[in-house]
Amino acid sequence: MIWNPIYLILFGILILIDLLIAMQYFNTGRKIPNIDERLISYAYSFLFFCFSLSMVFLILSELQIQGTFINNTFYGDLSKGNELYQLFFRLFVLFHNIAFTFFYYVFGRYKKKLKYFLLIFNAFGLISSMVLPIDLMMKINSFYAILNTIIFLSILLIYTRWSQLELKASSSFIFLGSYLIFLAVVFNYPEFKQYGLIPLILPLILYILGALIILAPTVINPKSLSNPLTFWKINGILSIFCSVILLFFIIIFISFFDFIFLAVFFTLYTICSVLLILKSIKSQLLKTEKTEHAGVLRSFSRPERITEEEVSISKEKKVCLVCKGKVRKFDVYICDCNTFYCENCARALINLENACWVCNTPIDVSKPSKSFKKEDEIDIEISEKSPKKQKIDKKKGDLKNA
Repeated sequence: MIWNPIYLILFGILILIDLLIAMQYFNTGRKIPNIDERLISYAYSFLFFCFSLSMVFLILSELQIQGTFINNTFYGDLSKGNELYQLFFRLFVLFHNIAFTFFYYVFGRYKKKLKYFLLIFNAFGLISSMVLPIDLMMKINSFYAILNTIIFLSILLIYTRWSQLELKASSSFIFLGSYLIFLAVVFNYPEFKQYGLIPLILPLILYILGALIILAPTVINPKSLSNPLTFWKINGILSIFCSVILLFFIIIFISFFDFIFLAVFFTLYTICSVLLILKSIKSQLLKTEKTEHAGVLRSFSRPERITEEEVSISKEKKVCLVCKGKVRKFDVYICDCNTFYCENCARALINLENACWVCNTPIDVSKPSKSFKKEDEIDIEISEKSPKKQKIDKKKGDLKNA
């Protein structure tokens, strides 16, 4: 079995969801003043943009297979493809490798020792997708798909270990969603499709579900993700369950040693990864643990406004309210409310809303500004305060800001 009408429809939905994720993370990145965190968001956006393009070429390659159409299902031999099939499949592999190459480059800004190793490793995959014979290239691509998944998940775990406690919950969604996508990729291998071992639409449903789970942290209120231990327990258990299902299915239906080894390895890898993260979160809950690059997972979460404590710290220690970095004498913007912004963050805010995060005063008076209110303040005002009290409190706030 190669494809059927429902398969093609789901493939179109999958491509649209990939593009939606790419746009969502790109917009999230635009709102992040810190350059490193912004690049992570852009890299993830680029990853899914390339995935959407690669999926277009994958379905185009499958449409080149010759065969017969029986009972609304197309049957053919994936091992016998024409020149167009080979071209589209090479482009499918090429865009996958380009996506991971850029992601490794961004990660190299944090771990420079690994930067060149990862880039050289993926460069060989890029070259092989263009010059090697199609049969050999397909085998190497399977190898690279597995290793890239391991490397990506490992990088995600490193980001989780580095990040502050309130951001760790979002990575559990990325972890689970990535596992579902990996499961979809494995079940879409020719060994499964050729002999009809599973329904054609199952890999696509798994991919779409995984993509939606990955998208979830960017739309969920950050306060709902304030308990990372609970989310990592739930999503971690589900990830382990996915690995066990893959292992069980391969042992029952496929006797190939390499598939069995792959499933065993991923099951053990998932169990160890989840246990290590849970241990790290428990340790951080018991004591205040300062982590390097505390905000690296901010690009995977919906933006949240600053707290009063952060405002006080910014004023007392003269640090930037946005990136929390020390401000220098010649590149500082000080608002009328004595809030400090570094030059880069001030420029970013001017481009976004042109308003101080504390008093809503325009940073650049020559440009229009867009004030904001915190969500919790709006909810309190609607549910608890009368209109008269709202006016009194607003006047008090205006006098205080003045």
